[in-house]
Amino acid sequence: MVKTISLLPVVAALTTSDSNSSTPLAAIATKWSRPRKGGNCFSKIRSSSKTHKVSSLLQNPGAGMKPDDITPFVRIKKDGYMKVNCIKDAMFNHGDKFGPNKHEYKYGDISNVSIVHYTAHVPKEDRQKMTPEVCFEFCRTLDTMLFFGISNGRDCYCTPYYKQMASDSSACDAVCEGETTQMCGGKSKSTMWEMHMCNDDAQKLAEFSVRSHQLKTSLDELVPKALDAAAGKNELAQKLQDVFGQAGDPDTGALMQKAKVAAGKLQHLAEIAEEDGNKLGSLISRADVLTGFRFFDFSDRMSKDLGSVREAVTDFMDAAKIDKFLEFETAKKGRDLLDEMEKLFPTAKTNYEGLSELYLLSEPVLSPKLYMHSGNCLLDADTNCITPFTDASGRYQVYDSCRFEILNGEANVEIKRMQTEGGYDPVTINGQSYSGGQGVGTTVKASGDITFSSDSSVTRPGFEICVNPIVEQSEEEGKQYYPIMYFVDKEYINVAQTCTGDIIGSPIYFKNYHGCAGACDASHRQECVGFAYFPTGEGKPNMCFLFSKIDTVQYYTDCAEDAVVTSSVSFLQKKKHNSTQPVQEEPVRAVCSAKLSKFVGTNLKPDETGKNDFKLKKLTKADRCYEQP
Repeated sequence: MVKTISLLPVVAALTTSDSNSSTPLAAIATKWSRPRKGGNCFSKIRSSSKTHKVSSLLQNPGAGMKPDDITPFVRIKKDGYMKVNCIKDAMFNHGDKFGPNKHEYKYGDISNVSIVHYTAHVPKEDRQKMTPEVCFEFCRTLDTMLFFGISNGRDCYCTPYYKQMASDSSACDAVCEGETTQMCGGKSKSTMWEMHMCNDDAQKLAEFSVRSHQLKTSLDELVPKALDAAAGKNELAQKLQDVFGQAGDPDTGALMQKAKVAAGKLQHLAEIAEEDGNKLGSLISRADVLTGFRFFDFSDRMSKDLGSVREAVTDFMDAAKIDKFLEFETAKKGRDLLDEMEKLFPTAKTNYEGLSELYLLSEPVLSPKLYMHSGNCLLDADTNCITPFTDASGRYQVYDSCRFEILNGEANVEIKRMQTEGGYDPVTINGQSYSGGQGVGTTVKASGDITFSSDSSVTRPGFEICVNPIVEQSEEEGKQYYPIMYFVDKEYINVAQTCTGDIIGSPIYFKNYHGCAGACDASHRQECVGFAYFPTGEGKPNMCFLFSKIDTVQYYTDCAEDAVVTSSVSFLQKKKHNSTQPVQEEPVRAVCSAKLSKFVGTNLKPDETGKNDFKLKKLTKADRCYEQP
């Protein structure tokens, strides 16, 4: 049977590129991206002491000289801003023709421009507490304004240029009225920001929609699995708690209470992650309506090179809706949506990663040679072959990743297929990276981790690598584990038995006996010495607990008719004698299994003096059986 899982740790910020270049650009999680060729986004804008040069670039009358014609919040002229200086600005003091400093105005004969104050054109009832964003939203809609400044924490003004004048040694130390974590000028100085136009707000929003969609896809896949596991684990733990409570086994009852607590944590985090996914879905839908982006049309180009996310996104956007982003209301909706998505995304990502880790502890993905610690890859447990998760287009996803550990020493890793983006989406084996068509048909002797990661741009069909033992092992994992009574009293090796101790990780749900043994082998954070396994019948869920130390054991002497299965002889034969073999077949009753290599040659009977911490603390013989749940 092929056991697969698809978990998507989404990491890092989405990168972009402009439509005329394949060079990756700045992450969209930052405020700005590079302009298209021919644009003036991020072009150097200098303040000039030779103001006649500025006046030659401005029409007469210049910026701000027709206050009656100023209508803010209609169309945007700029879509980005960046802090540039803290100065005493001559324009604030002498460039105000119509505002509070109009009697100090000096630039009529020089540049014929005027600054424009926020308070002069926004009614008192509509004003917001001042922040750089509030000031930008106002100034970005005014013609020929290239800068905005804020002084004294609240006085916002727009200006075509700024001019530093002599001042004292004071600083821009006034906190912004609406955002106390930022500074907005001082008593005598202004904090200045330049404004620029990249005309890519729609593309930025669509790009982040793609990024959010990938996370939501992963949440939608993981959450139902986690909720089912939590509900199943809680239900089974309650049944087993009732069963062993009636059988007079309080230690196992306490063990099941821990399983119920673990199930509750898994359910709680799954519910939080589900809410995150729903919120992301709402934001994605609103963003796609605003931009006209058609995400699922990516599958139409499965046979083509999609290029960068920016290029692919632009191909699937509505040109008319991109133009709408030049209107203030649309641009503001887009900016607000992007802000909401950027605030939600890190929280949703953190919750997703926590849930995926908790889920993998509850239902580990492993084979005799591999253990998956994290990721979004598929593992064929029969062949030990790893492939990436692919969507409907037959491609792996952006920001995909997974990490496998090779168990039991070295193995031969065969690279059967390598169709990833060359140099960018590597599979790493023994510290050596393979991508593109590298290594196909070769076999590498390896140990430790095998990892895969993809970036934000081109995706392809992926890879297939298979891990084969150097020395073929005929035994299954469970065959190195013996019932713990083998180390206590061999007369009772084949009876039902329970144990408790120091638990590793989370109780494991729905794994068979050999799956639990494999999880014990793969345990890293603490060394696993054995496990308690609770089967409930063929085709029914099971539960097991991994231990770094085993403290208590209770064994049931009256369960002979369906005792623990320890060898390949027939079930009827088992009733007649006790075996001293390891557990080889799926047990019928509860069993506590200990790793032979940890206890060989020892006797674990409790030390009455309590001085030997290696031995069991408590051993209980129960001349009865328990009801099978």
